[in-house]
Amino acid sequence: MSRRLLKFMLLACSFACITVAGLGIVFNIGNGGRAGAYEITFEDEDELQSEYAYGELISVPTGSIEGVQTTRFVVIAPSGNMYETAKFTLTETGQYTVVWYANVGGQEVSAEKSFLVTQSAFTVNGGVEWSYMESLEKSSDKDGIKLSLQPESSFRYNSAINLSDPDVPFAHIFLYHGITNIEEATTKEEYKYHEEARNYLITLTDCYDPTNSVTIDLEWQEGRTYWNFRAGAVGQTPHGLRSKLDNPDIQVTIDGTTYQYYLAPGQGSTSCNVMDNYGLKLYYDVAYNRVYITYCRYASNTYTVREKWFVADLVNETIYPNNPFKGFTTGEVYLTISAKNYVGNVANVDIASLGGLEGEEMLKVDMRDTKAPVIELPEALSEGSAFISLNEEIQVPDAIAWDLSLPYGTKANAKVYYAYNPDNPKNVSVGLVNGKFTPNKRGSYTIVYSATDTSGNVGTATVELQCVDEQAVVLTVEEQVAATAGEYVQVPECTVEGLYADARTLKTYVRFEDEEEILLQSDELFLRGVGRYVFTYVFSTPFKTYTATSVMTAAASDRVVIEDPVLPEYFIKGASYTLDAVHASEYKAREPIVSDVTTYMSADGGEYVEVNSKAVAINANENVRFKYEYDGETKYSETIKVVDVGLGGELSMADLFYSEEDVFTTSASSQGIRYITNGTARNATLKYVNVLALSSFSIDFSFLSEGTTYVAPASITFSLVDYYDRNNVVTLSFAGSGDVTRFSLNGVQVASLERSLLDGRTTVTYNDGFNIGGVRYAWTGSFASDRMLLWITMEGINGATCLNVRSLNDRKLTDTKTDRADPYLYISKFNTGYQPMNRVITIAQASANDIVAPYLESGLRLTVRKPDGSFATSVDGVELNGTCAVDRAYDLKLDEVGIYAVLYEYTDQNGGYCSLGYSPIVKDEVGPVLVAIGVSEGEVVKASVGSTVTIAQCMIADETTDVSELTAWISIFYPSGVVRAPKNGNTFYAGEKGNYTVLYCCYDGVGNYTTFAYVVQVS
Repeated sequence: MSRRLLKFMLLACSFACITVAGLGIVFNIGNGGRAGAYEITFEDEDELQSEYAYGELISVPTGSIEGVQTTRFVVIAPSGNMYETAKFTLTETGQYTVVWYANVGGQEVSAEKSFLVTQSAFTVNGGVEWSYMESLEKSSDKDGIKLSLQPESSFRYNSAINLSDPDVPFAHIFLYHGITNIEEATTKEEYKYHEEARNYLITLTDCYDPTNSVTIDLEWQEGRTYWNFRAGAVGQTPHGLRSKLDNPDIQVTIDGTTYQYYLAPGQGSTSCNVMDNYGLKLYYDVAYNRVYITYCRYASNTYTVREKWFVADLVNETIYPNNPFKGFTTGEVYLTISAKNYVGNVANVDIASLGGLEGEEMLKVDMRDTKAPVIELPEALSEGSAFISLNEEIQVPDAIAWDLSLPYGTKANAKVYYAYNPDNPKNVSVGLVNGKFTPNKRGSYTIVYSATDTSGNVGTATVELQCVDEQAVVLTVEEQVAATAGEYVQVPECTVEGLYADARTLKTYVRFEDEEEILLQSDELFLRGVGRYVFTYVFSTPFKTYTATSVMTAAASDRVVIEDPVLPEYFIKGASYTLDAVHASEYKAREPIVSDVTTYMSADGGEYVEVNSKAVAINANENVRFKYEYDGETKYSETIKVVDVGLGGELSMADLFYSEEDVFTTSASSQGIRYITNGTARNATLKYVNVLALSSFSIDFSFLSEGTTYVAPASITFSLVDYYDRNNVVTLSFAGSGDVTRFSLNGVQVASLERSLLDGRTTVTYNDGFNIGGVRYAWTGSFASDRMLLWITMEGINGATCLNVRSLNDRKLTDTKTDRADPYLYISKFNTGYQPMNRVITIAQASANDIVAPYLESGLRLTVRKPDGSFATSVDGVELNGTCAVDRAYDLKLDEVGIYAVLYEYTDQNGGYCSLGYSPIVKDEVGPVLVAIGVSEGEVVKASVGSTVTIAQCMIADETTDVSELTAWISIFYPSGVVRAPKNGNTFYAGEKGNYTVLYCCYDGVGNYTTFAYVVQVS
């Protein structure tokens, strides 16, 4: 601490301060100027292993020393070479040491860990036991490796497996499942099962790109009937293929053969009962990125070997429209074996071959690297040639070099030659400056990319450039444009001419005044404010990015724009609504001037009457329409239908689902509400008339047959519609086919449910995804708020259909005459748990919902109490006492130690009540203020041997603990190692030569402490 800062602290200190004398010796500071042994800690998933394989790529994790995050690290290889990159390849055998550094107590300290790199054929992680057997237990005529895998463990083969020959199995394994004695098993009933784990996972990881992998999932069905074989690349849901059946799932045609594919666990039957003396042979075809398997199958009391059975196609766009597998870099992979869903304590696997090597060959791995790096050209130059323009500077694009011994993402070296001849060792290169050059001759230029690995192997790739006398790109746009704020305008058009006019995409960005630049997705733009709009046009070629700009100046406007209202799809007769406010905007300055409008409502086509948008009573019988006025401008809403559900009297819950097609009759029972079609409509839709909450969404439904009275539709789709963006829709579709129901999310099938759509009961719930039958299906989209509309569409109705809805949003629809459902509260953020002192948190705005009664703002209350029981006040001065506005969020400063209570309460129009709250806890974790007068932290003060030294007085204070309850002391560390308290409170005798450390320490009432030290150098 500098003297200037010390003085500032003394002047600024507003706490009560006292002078502290020596109060005795309590403890010895652990890191005050001495070397010590420190340990580093990691998050569990970041922990370094104790052993790695030669050639493996690892990532060095960050950690903590004494609770402080590390700032840097150094990796020391066995040869003494040092690395500071987070990812690197292990190119030496022996012991590596990683040294981490952190700033602890103002001093840089270090901690270290070591790991061993070996040339063993494989590495085991976690609880794995292995042994080499001359006669494998599962196939006595073969020798190989027996593995026993405990949960959370894996076996990694360290030799790169070359997948280039699709007819050579990359693995031949035997799993401990199925028949235990093939000679005695002559009928299906005599099988003896030995189940250990339900899933065995074989993962192939790209040797050159560790983020690229394919996992083959061998699943033994719980019913002990079939093996399921599935595979998927990173980012894909593993799937399997089987021959087309009479009742197919989604089908895909591959090489002229039609298959159906399945994705969810437990689906499909690929094979049954693997024979012990044959096992499984796994194949991969790198040309098509397909997985095959060979196994033995039991059928009709005979056993047959199925050669090269098709498992999965990883690049098929029908199966993976959004993420087809890009393939392995060169077809060389590492193999890992693991298991999951354990039934026993271990999962045993016998391995007869890996990568074409059998028996003892698997243990003799040659680690000598004779393969040159592979150069991956930029995508724009993947064809190996391009055109460039005379006298235009170009940037040579980066190419990536892949090799086992090179760090991930290594850039290849690049040189450029004119009239390059690969057979001429004396080609003259063109000089590059920061990777750029300017071609000044017509003709051929060649980029030669190269990379050398640690074994001296050199890989190269070339790109030929033809230099022509034509401009590469010419962008033309009108530079200055005038417009008026408050209007939609056409974005100034930019034309592209030259060599690359048709080869690239033009991107257009806009920046208003000094705001952030955004990418435009349309050729129209709304000018929301007065000022300058700068349009930037960006056109990229493989060698250079070209830009052009146009400035549009928007002048002030007299226009008034009333925004479009957001209203429910239907209104409920007799209900009151709090509607979203509608605003009018004027465009006379940089920011629009926004004002509330006057709202009017017309009931059943009658006179417009002014209403309060926070409490609009719907007293119409047929329909309502709204009018909005501001400063002479008027806007009308659509005419919206009013539905009578008996609110305020005897309810008719069935009418809350409304059909505009008039094809349903309704009835209620103890099992829910039935919607029965008249048998003439092919399609029919039900719309729920109230606004619902997405966060509490659930529905329990079925289609009833009642003998042969009713039939199921071909499909039913639940559309969950974003209330504020009606184009944002989530669809949940169920399509029946015999005893199978296919479930699709947003049009993509994700499961086949082994139940009929007719008389099969289905429950769907939402919890950051959709849960069906105990399985969660992720949804990565989002809504603008928690509010949503629900539409139900039935398609392919061929005869009368009876839809039975048992419950909605956890409300059982068995009592259909009264509203017995409690309302629901939702807030987007909780600030619960421990919070630091003086932190400002946001008390989020809540949304309330009820499946029967529409939301009414007057029913919602917010209270926040401080630890002393009084009401808290927001940063902007609003007392949060239950009468504050609830249509906004509040910032709250936590300035008291203890428990705050945040409580939301809502009472709906039928008297239903709910509450939601949380409790931030403020814990004092700030140490006291401790200032020594006249010296700074770590300062060295000189004194003579034999003198009596007067130490500096100090001042202490604390934000939450009274000064009288603070505990403080001063200790003197002598050069000899003795520790004493000062004499008479503030002196000590300097009888030794050397450095004396004066240490001050102060504790507050909850254990936080602060230390301060300086040195007295005695000579």
